[in-house]
Amino acid sequence: MIPLAVIEPGGDLATSLYIISFSLFIFGVRRGTHPTTAKQGNLIAAAGMAVAVTTTLLLDGIGNWGLIIGGLAVGTTVGVVASLRVQMTQMPQMVALYNGVGGGAVALIAWSEFR
Repeated sequence: MIPLAVIEPGGDLATSLYIISFSLFIFGVRRGTHPTTAKQGNLIAAAGMAVAVTTTLLLDGIGNWGLIIGGLAVGTTVGVVASLRVQMTQMPQMVALYNGVGGGAVALIAWSEFR
């Protein structure tokens, strides 16, 4: 049987990949502050997120793949539908909603860890 996890949590490889990831986030946010480079900044930050998510999913100890894939499918579906339906004039409300949902997710994670 081939193990799904290939990266040791807290190891040098995981740490290096997370440093690359947050560096891409920072550089992407910096590029996103000007209208002419905002699209490039979003792509750079998205690459950082892809590195972070991939690294996390490859860590030893990650389980319940069905729940993970189900959550990714639901989140992707909601995001695609919302991005196709929302008008540009509604964008601030959509960003506020996403920030609120993200805060709620963090609260649930904190509660779960506290328990």
